[in-house]
Amino acid sequence: MRQAGRLEEADESEYRSRPPCGSLATEWAVVMSRPGQSANEPPLGSSLFRTNADVALPMSQRLAARMSIPQLFLSLDLPPSLISHATAMMPAPPERTMKMMLLERGIADAIRAGVRVVEERKANS
Repeated sequence: MRQAGRLEEADESEYRSRPPCGSLATEWAVVMSRPGQSANEPPLGSSLFRTNADVALPMSQRLAARMSIPQLFLSLDLPPSLISHATAMMPAPPERTMKMMLLERGIADAIRAGVRVVEERKANS
């Protein structure tokens, strides 16, 4: 399990000792790929907890498909400034879209790093 989060305003010395703030499961999705599933099909998924923005499910489906992950649980607690209330008539502002893309890329990087650590441990044992 990987955890990432933000910190409230604090001194530089406190950043190392304080855990990230936020809520587990403000949005929480699970995604599972079927064996032999085609690359064109999104993995099956379900929102366990969701907000009106419903960001966790589509993001987890993209991550699982792109990284060939058989099962992925993704929990997000995003600040209101990042959550887009885009509609067909009013798309999200470009800066919000860019921030969400960077967040997704960061999550993918963290998953890859975790997979590498697990593979290295298996190779060394």
